[in-house]
Amino acid sequence: MWKTTFKVSPSSGLSLFEDSLPNIAVVSPILAQVLRLLSDTAGSSLLSVYANDFTLINMHYAPNNISLGYVEQSPDIVQQDAGLAFTFALKPVGARKKFKYPDSQSRISRGRGMYVWGSTRMPLCTVLISRSELSKMQALALLEPTLRAVYNVVGAATRNLFKVSGGVAVPEETQPSYFHMIQRGVPAVGSFGELVDKVAVKDWIYCPKFWADYGYLFTGNLPRHFPLYWALFLDDNVYRFKIDAVARSALEAAYSDYLAPAFGYLQGALKLGVVPMTPPPELVALVVRIRASQGVPVEEDRYSEFERYVSMYMLRLIQGAAKNPAVRNEILTALSRVPNSEAARCVVGGLIAANSDLITAVQLIEAMVTNESG
Repeated sequence: MWKTTFKVSPSSGLSLFEDSLPNIAVVSPILAQVLRLLSDTAGSSLLSVYANDFTLINMHYAPNNISLGYVEQSPDIVQQDAGLAFTFALKPVGARKKFKYPDSQSRISRGRGMYVWGSTRMPLCTVLISRSELSKMQALALLEPTLRAVYNVVGAATRNLFKVSGGVAVPEETQPSYFHMIQRGVPAVGSFGELVDKVAVKDWIYCPKFWADYGYLFTGNLPRHFPLYWALFLDDNVYRFKIDAVARSALEAAYSDYLAPAFGYLQGALKLGVVPMTPPPELVALVVRIRASQGVPVEEDRYSEFERYVSMYMLRLIQGAAKNPAVRNEILTALSRVPNSEAARCVVGGLIAANSDLITAVQLIEAMVTNESG
């Protein structure tokens, strides 16, 4: 069925790849489960020694008894009552016609949902997703076109996991890494093939192309400060309503939760007349989005520049507030009428102008800052 594996490059095994399917969203929970099982501490360290040759060779879907892959028959280790099983070769498999699975009883180790088994000459790894888990994923009645998409995505992503990502599937938390993404050209990725070949699976979320066309692969991992990255680099470049519904919901919830405390920081600064020397990242994200909503995008390439910009913005605001206490009080009164969580949702949804109190506050803030900078 497929004459190549994913070994040469993650995209080399992609064949007849089609994702314009009505139930393509089912790929995401399956992919997330496989990546989790392979990349946990034990699994990653155990399999990393085989990183050069690690590749998917068979996928068996027990509900319909369908087996796909470079090796079209599933191994004996996959029982008939299994759910979904992925078998990976840890060393080169050679020609398919000569390939023969080793005795499945010769297991090297076993983990929950993952077996490393076979022989010294042909070590293999099989990852199992049970029928009960498939049921939770609403994946008990998948047809072959969807299974082909599952096979292709899992094959490419898991090869990426060991060839490109070093066995790590969860994004890093550090803010400086955001600018490394820009410097490495991650946002310029333009196809699924480029995504799996050039970008570590843990960093897919930093690509506009991922959100625009492959959001159905979102595995639920968003670093704490990812909404800051979104506010700085993605919000103006990705049409959010085209994103897969599940991914968009998770993103917007995280984005709103992130921006909500920034309104508290803003009000606190106005009340106390104090400018934070290093503005909280949440406040940086909020100021950038307020400016963008007023047609003044901020274009910098280092986080320190964003911090400096927001510090100056806040300084002008506090100076203006000191000179115009009546306007300051009007801003505080308007903001007090809007719960922080609701204000954040308005910013995230592009609905600042739809809330009279919020638009009043934003317009007065912008006028005050502009006057102080003039």
